[in-house]
Amino acid sequence: MKQRAIIFDMDGVLIDSELIWKDAGIELFTRLGVPMTRERMAETMGMRCDEVIALRYASEPWEGMTVDEATDELIRLVVEKTKDGKVLPGALAAVRTAQNMGVKTAIASSSPMVLIETVVSHFGFGEFDSLHSAFSEKRGKPAPDVYLATAKALDILPEHCIVIEDSLNGMKAAKAAGMMCIAVPDARYFSHEQVSDVADHIFDSLEACTREQFESLFV
Repeated sequence: MKQRAIIFDMDGVLIDSELIWKDAGIELFTRLGVPMTRERMAETMGMRCDEVIALRYASEPWEGMTVDEATDELIRLVVEKTKDGKVLPGALAAVRTAQNMGVKTAIASSSPMVLIETVVSHFGFGEFDSLHSAFSEKRGKPAPDVYLATAKALDILPEHCIVIEDSLNGMKAAKAAGMMCIAVPDARYFSHEQVSDVADHIFDSLEACTREQFESLFV
């Protein structure tokens, strides 16, 4: 079998953190005097948080905190709250299955590296071949930069990579990188119909990601 890779998004794929991001955002923006709801936070799901902060500041500027300071505060809030979060069904098993198959594994996330490292160590996900944050790239998702950089770090061609994503922005990034995309959309935010035009395969959860399933996709 050709050298292959399975690349996992993190938030909403491995850990149930989407509400953590939303509620942390609401807390921060409320302090800054910017009206915010979970629905408004969902509009930027999958984007880097510094880009989200800059986007909101451009349309609803505030005083008392710079964009960089607001970004740092949002990250601090999320790291603090994430330790009380939970692993999504099938996530640990799917990662371990991939790690035991002899394929390379990675996380490519819009979250900053401090949060990626916190999640991997705190929840016991084991050793990945690469951890990559979109903060290291010029553009975040839906641009393909983080996925292309991850493939390069793994020394795997993009077309030999499978990406597992939950957000439309992430799915678009994976497809723009020329990779196969498995969608595990959270029904609270996206229906199967909403992602069917982007993703190659749609699973209800990572519990469907068995060794047999992965091997069938690598044929």
